Amino acid sequence: MKLRYFLILFLASLCITGVNAETNKVAYVNASTSDRVHLRAGKSTSSDSMGLYFTGTPVFLPHYSSDNEWTYVVIGAEKGYIKSDLLTSADNNPPSQLKQATVTASGSVNLRSAPTTEAPILERVPEGANIVILGETVQKWYYVKYGSTYGYITSQYIRIGNRTADDAARPLSGVPFPLPKDLYYSSGVGAWSSQMTILPDGRFWGYYHDSDMGDAGIGYPRGTEYECSFTGVFTNIRRISEYEYQMQVQNLQCFGIPGQRKIEDGVLIITSESVGLMPDEIFSFYFSSVPENYLSEHTLIWRNGYSYNNAAPDILYGHTGESVWLVE
Repeated sequence: MKLRYFLILFLASLCITGVNAETNKVAYVNASTSDRVHLRAGKSTSSDSMGLYFTGTPVFLPHYSSDNEWTYVVIGAEKGYIKSDLLTSADNNPPSQLKQATVTASGSVNLRSAPTTEAPILERVPEGANIVILGETVQKWYYVKYGSTYGYITSQYIRIGNRTADDAARPLSGVPFPLPKDLYYSSGVGAWSSQMTILPDGRFWGYYHDSDMGDAGIGYPRGTEYECSFTGVFTNIRRISEYEYQMQVQNLQCFGIPGQRKIEDGVLIITSESVGLMPDEIFSFYFSSVPENYLSEHTLIWRNGYSYNNAAPDILYGHTGESVWLVE
């Protein structure tokens, strides 16, 4: 039997004016007078550049920076800082400046989950295939979109055209609540959490994070963290009852190399798989008006005993032992 994820909709209108504490977790690069912006290793224009990304590139905000000048972001398998005034909120996607390109490799080229030949292969992209360029890392890998898959192709096998890519997406039909929406799946005390934002076209972007500060060692005295950047799309919206809608998870992909270990600022970072999501699984969304006799006993236990970010218990329903997401 397929594992199902139960969510509750807190159907409140969101007022989003910029990249700040009221914004969704997804934002877009908006280079304004230029076509690309730097992803920096630190909060300074003198910090090393990690790559350049075109206007229209989606980025994920795993947490909000207290520094209004710079925002910490995740772009695929990369993470760093972008100036806050060069980002725009998810409900205000700027006109795309993403570039059209063609694969020039003889036969085919590998689309990978990170900008290294050690990363898992996501797709084999044939010679002559059209792709969309979102940016380029300092290691000379292009961050690209091929069909519905995002990943990395080494720049030597790509020819970028002069035209801007038409990457406009169709709105997801049949959704009974406004998008974008943020979703959270957490331990409740914040030790670990998965976060994601569903965009109007049904695509979701997310980030999983788990901290174990007691797992320290030589070179990483500040402990160990597990993380995963992921994306996918919700499809097949259908109404089950007046209280419940369902969606299907498709094209779920994780960026990076699972199990990769690196030390940053005294913390051991281990790349993991996403938590709370599985390919082709069904999400069930419940409205807060759902009566108790519609829910299982386990779901009622979650309703009466779980809260997140001071949310009232009656806006969350779930099933113990399964992934429980809060929808803000």
